[in-house]
Amino acid sequence: MLVEVSGIRQPDAPFVRRWFEDEWCDLIVWMSPDGSVDGFQLCYDKPGIEHAVTWRRSTGAAHHRVDTGEPSPKHNLTPILLDDGAFPAGRVIGEFTARSGRIEEPVRSLVLERLRIFARGIPAGEPFP
Repeated sequence: MLVEVSGIRQPDAPFVRRWFEDEWCDLIVWMSPDGSVDGFQLCYDKPGIEHAVTWRRSTGAAHHRVDTGEPSPKHNLTPILLDDGAFPAGRVIGEFTARSGRIEEPVRSLVLERLRIFARGIPAGEPFP
């Protein structure tokens, strides 16, 4: 079940960053000064080959594979996002729905709505309402 992490850094002023996590996924949400959601990143399949769906109000949605940059345990490189193939919408939406019960409804509903819109084929980089 996703739970909110407390005490995270806030480097994205004027946005407030909120972070939710469990063993399968992380959800980072950027909140506007007026309290609305400006964007989110849902990183999923953490135990396997991690992927991320990122949505920002100004740029739309995109799907990526997370390259951890860790070629060996002796290195600690910065993860980067790489272009990736099809978004497994049904599985991701189902898992997020099951795991997000503790997230307040306006945020949870917006994330689910945006995932469903992205799954219908809105092109990456194209904003949508």
